[in-house]
Amino acid sequence: MIFFLLIFFFPSYNYFLSCVTCHNISGSLRKKVCFRYLANEEFFASLGYFFLVGKSTEQDIVRESGKAIWKVLQPIYITVPASEEWLRIADEFNEICKMPNYIGSRDGQYCLIRCPPNAVFLYFNYKSFHLTKLLCVADANCCSTLIDVGAHGLENDNSVFSNSSSGKAFSSGELNVPPVRNIPGTSVSIPLYFVGDEASPLKPRE
Repeated sequence: MIFFLLIFFFPSYNYFLSCVTCHNISGSLRKKVCFRYLANEEFFASLGYFFLVGKSTEQDIVRESGKAIWKVLQPIYITVPASEEWLRIADEFNEICKMPNYIGSRDGQYCLIRCPPNAVFLYFNYKSFHLTKLLCVADANCCSTLIDVGAHGLENDNSVFSNSSSGKAFSSGELNVPPVRNIPGTSVSIPLYFVGDEASPLKPRE
């Protein structure tokens, strides 16, 4: 509820809503359609009867409003951590888990979807459903530091991370992660690292 109230009165969000294709639909109606869809996962046909808006127009509203939400809030809440922030995360993990230089837990979650047009088997998973992948790296307080959304359902966690912009930035050293750090209380230096499940190989940064 706090999230929806924040967006509802966010002036930058209102500005982005004015820069979309369906100019005859008010920003207030756009918010109501988008938030009701996000909150209830309601069918577009049901939303159309309630708001008296066509199905294709509703789909455009949700798509454009989602992009506006991301454009406004991503730089505020999902920014790339600075080097000092990675070191702080490592200290928290070391205090809780007794694992030095551990900077993130990595795991993925499948999300059930309808098969996109012309996708064939790209999203068809071994679970016999069409799925997309949500991959997340979390800190010691279970807050997301990196996310990747929309990968093909047939991919495993490692390939999703390796092919994502975050994974490529981590491998190339562009994610602000310090290359090495001393183990607390010693002069031994080891790299900072993520931890995943058994599908994640032991792989050094390039």
